[in-house]
Parts: sequence; C-alpha cells; structure tokens
Amino acid sequence: EAKSKMVTWLCEALALNAGAQASNPDPNKVSSLGTRFNLTALLLNLSGPFVGDVGKEAKISKDSSFTFDSVQSQGAFPSDLALLQAPDAVVATPPNEGAPAANFISQCFFLTWRSLNLSLVQQLDAFESHIRRLSYYHHHLVNSGRDPAVDPQLNQMHQRLLMAEVSLFDSSLLENTFKFIGTASRWLLARIQEGTMPSLPSHFLDDLLLIVIGVSKRCPSALLSANNPGIKGTASPLSSLFDMAVGFLTQPDLVHSPHLRARLGELLYEVYLETSAKPGEHGPRHAEAPHHHFLRNHPRAVSDLAPALLALYGSVEHVSEEERVNCRVHCARLLKYLWGASSAHRATFRRISADHDKFVRFANGLMNETNAYVAQIMEKLLDVRAVQVRMANSTQWATLSQEERDEELKRHAGNEQTLRSFLPLCNETIHTVSYLSSDKDIRTPFLLPALLDRLSSMLLSVLVQLVGAKGLDIKVDNPESYDFYPKQMLKEICETIVHFSSSPEFQESVSRSGYYTTHPTVLPKAASTVRKHRILNPDALEALDSLCQTAAQFKVDGDAESSVDAPDHFLDPLLFTVMSDPVRLPMGTVIDRVTIEQHLLNDPMDPFSRQPLTVAQLVPEVDLKAEIDAWKAAKQQKK
Repeated sequence: EAKSKMVTWLCEALALNAGAQASNPDPNKVSSLGTRFNLTALLLNLSGPFVGDVGKEAKISKDSSFTFDSVQSQGAFPSDLALLQAPDAVVATPPNEGAPAANFISQCFFLTWRSLNLSLVQQLDAFESHIRRLSYYHHHLVNSGRDPAVDPQLNQMHQRLLMAEVSLFDSSLLENTFKFIGTASRWLLARIQEGTMPSLPSHFLDDLLLIVIGVSKRCPSALLSANNPGIKGTASPLSSLFDMAVGFLTQPDLVHSPHLRARLGELLYEVYLETSAKPGEHGPRHAEAPHHHFLRNHPRAVSDLAPALLALYGSVEHVSEEERVNCRVHCARLLKYLWGASSAHRATFRRISADHDKFVRFANGLMNETNAYVAQIMEKLLDVRAVQVRMANSTQWATLSQEERDEELKRHAGNEQTLRSFLPLCNETIHTVSYLSSDKDIRTPFLLPALLDRLSSMLLSVLVQLVGAKGLDIKVDNPESYDFYPKQMLKEICETIVHFSSSPEFQESVSRSGYYTTHPTVLPKAASTVRKHRILNPDALEALDSLCQTAAQFKVDGDAESSVDAPDHFLDPLLFTVMSDPVRLPMGTVIDRVTIEQHLLNDPMDPFSRQPLTVAQLVPEVDLKAEIDAWKAAKQQKK
C-alpha cells in the first residue's frame, strides 16, 4: 500500500508539471527547476536497485500500457505526446479495461523516463540558450566599444551560468542518469530485436540522445563513468546506447520523425567519433575515450552501420536546410571514418553498392548536392571577395553612407554564414565520391545508365566552377575560415575523373555532356592547373591527359546523341544533354524524364520552382520528342 501511494504521488507530481515542456513554462503552473530535479533524483534512486541488473531489468514490462492507462499513471503521460512511431505502425495498443496493473519496477522505470524529460532535458536546453544569449551580449558589447570585463550585466550572466552548471553536471546525478540510460537502451534494443516495439512517446528516445550529446559537449569528463559496465554483467551505458542507436538506424521505420532520425546520426558523430575525424575540433572534450573505439571495432558497426548511414543521408529531406546539412555532414564524416577503419568495413561498402536501387538513390543525392552547393558557393565567394576589395579601399568605402555600409555588411555577413554552412558538406560530398570511386567494385554502379551522365556532368560542372573564368577570380581573404580549399577540391575532382578515365562509357559520356561541349577547354585547363601546382602524381596526370585526347576524339567523331549543334530547346536544363523523353513540369519547365525522376528519388520538390512535385505530375512532350527523334535520325544518316 505504501508503494502504491508513493507511485500515485509521483504520478500526480509529474502530471502537474507537464507544462515544463513549454519553451517558456509558466512559473505559476509548474514547480521550480530545483523541485523537478529533486523529483528526478528521487526516481533515479528508486530505479537504482534494478538498473544494471539483468535479472531485475527482465521484470520491466515489455509493453507500454502503463503510460497509456490514465487511471494507473494519473495523467503523468499526457495523451497529446508525440509518438515514436507512426500511429498505423504501432505493434502494441493501449490495454483493455481490467488489464493487470504494472509492477513496481515498471512503474518506476517509465516514471523516471518521463521525469528526465521535465528536468534534466529542459535544463540542458535552457543551459544552451543561456550560452547563446551570453555570447550574443558579449559580441554586442565588443561591437559597441564597451569593455566586457567590467560590464555588470555580463558578470551576472556568467554567475547564473556557473550556478546552472553546478546543478546540471552534478557527478552523482549524471552517474545515476547514465545507468538509467543504459537500462532504457537495453529495453529499447530488446523490443527492436523482438519486433514488438510498443507505442511510446517520441521524447523517450530523444531524451536519451539529447542528454548524452549535451553532456558530451559541455562536461565530457562525466562520460567516463558511462563506460563502466553494470553490476551483473550488463554492458556499459554507452555500449548499450550505441547498440540501440544502430538498431534504430537499421530499422528507420520504427522512428517516424526525420528530426529524431537525424539526432541518431548526431549522437554517433558527437559522442562516438574520434577527434581526428572531426575537422577543426580539438581540446580536452575530444580526448581519447573507450567509447571512441565502438565505430571501429563494434560488430554492429562493421556489419550494419554503413548501409544505415547511407539510408539516413537520403532520408532527411523533410527537415530544415540547416538540419539537413548538419545531418549529412555528420553522415559523410562517419562514412569516411568507417571507410578507413578496416578492410572489413570496406567489404560492407561493396555489399551496399551491389544493391543498385539503394545505391542509385544515395549517389544521385550526393551528386545533386555537389552540383547545387558548388554553384551557390562560387557565387557567394565572388560576392564576399567583392566586398573585401571595397572595404580594403578606404577611400571608396568612405564614399558610402552609413546606411549603405550597414546594408553591405549585413549582406556580407549573410554570405559568409552561407559559406560556413554549405562548404563543409560540399567538401565532404566531393571527398565521398572520390574515395568510393577509388574501389573498382564500387565504380561499377556509378557507370549504370541511371548515374553515368549525371556523374560526368557533375564532375565537369565543378571543374568549370573551379578552373573557369569565374573560378580564377576567386581569391578571398582567409579562405580557410570558410573551409574553402580550392586546390583540395580540384585534386579530388580530378582524382575521381582519373578513377573512371579508362572506361569507354565514361569517356563517351564526358564528350556528349553539355558542360563539355560548351566548355571544350575545361579538361585541358584542369590538367594544366594540377600540373602547375603539382596536385596529382605522374600516373594520374597521364590518365587525365589521355582522357582529354579521347574525349576530344569522341567529340570529333560525334554521334546521334551529341549536343554540339543541338537546338537549345532539345537540351536538358540540368545536364545540358539532348533529351530522350522530354516532360513538362507544372510550372512549365521542360526536362528529360530520367533526369527529373532521378532528382525526385532524393528531393520531392521541383528543382526550379521548389514547389512539391510527383512523377504523376509530369506531362509528356510528345511533339518535342518526335522532333528530337527526327533530328537524331537525320544526324545519324549523315555519319
């Protein structure tokens, strides 16, 4: 009876604090943060006897009926909480009336999970917000010519931050929290393996990830205790969390929210990836730790992780651009690390390339982004350079009014932010194509009809940007501050071209690309540039020179598909190749069917209008197709 009354009180306390999830909770309607922390500490202590004990963990209910039974849980779990799975994908359903009550261990387990969301997770979010406000105010003081060291408001902000840090990163609280995270991870993994994932609030998974990511960023030393195994043979919390994360990534249908799937990638990147694989990050936070070996040595990482990351890369279209870019940078760097980890990891990549449908989807997304981002980046770099030149000329700068200077600086800051956001992903996509194509087995699917012309057009379009007229003008100050390394980009693009240079299919595809016919000197100019800067080794230079000659010969010989003398309206607007099956998009653009269908594999938006688009909306241009076919036939007869 005492346990029952205590559980009732805990349920009611959590129910009364449901409003703590709001971005700005009403202090008149929720308990203070200190009270909620004490409630969490109490629940963690109640859970202490069974976390890390295999025998007692087995007594936790396999379903989530307690969280849906408003009588048992007294409203501790609001009915409007977002669910982990899509409603129609849930295996288990809320219990029927008269179902047996959950045992005490199960009650403590689910109530502790809920309490973490209302205390530790909310405080971590508030802590990050406080850091952002402090940074913004410090920046404001510096820009206004005031001394931050003597500003009383800034001093108060620092004091509040330190007080929050003491309570948030209390070693005892975090140790108990990590033990609970280990148990929760093992419980979730068991449900994944059994194929019996019950209906759960999505914050259950999100909270585990947010807590460990947050602690990793702000108090990395605390993670060391999370490497300790349980008391009776259970794995360490971080090992169990890794297992669970890979489990969800390999079965993405279990996680309805693309934001939450992206968070799984963030966890692997922020917590488990070694320092050397994170460009620009170093220091105490990134000291070597036992959990950094999981990506290299864990059996699930070797057998399952690379395919799961490739799938994640292509599944985050329906999130904000910032979130999508960050997720794909994380995925690309994780994949690069796995590629270099061992021969066993590379064998997994070869297995992935054998699944042509999935590989085509991934490769199309990779090349689409490279094309789009390189073009955008080059335009922004030109704008940044122009402003830098104007600012360096003090006489010219002084002729502008204050309003004009402010507007110019605002636009300049926006361009710089765009570069810092997109260049890391652009670098990673170029690098990914380069190292994947270095393997002869993985090169093969790149030569599939669904990818070949897109591959050659992407490589040539980047070369045009790097060594064309505009590219030669890009000499921004401090390019490394934007992660802009043009020589490295040129090196990797040329290396990729060399990987395919001996393929007759690739040679012919290069010669008929619109980028080649409109920029016939781009390959020789690229070869000259890499030779001048000694970017490639002699064998690679010889292969590049050979491709220049072969592509030129293909162009001279010509064929019915060549776009050299094709009317402009015969050309695909993205690939600049002669269309085979032209279709009209809702906004009027005409494009080759294969081009737009490949685009839609990764992006459900019209590439020109950015409006939603489906294959069903494509309208065949029958007359234009007949005109193109007649032109090809006439050209063939002349040969």
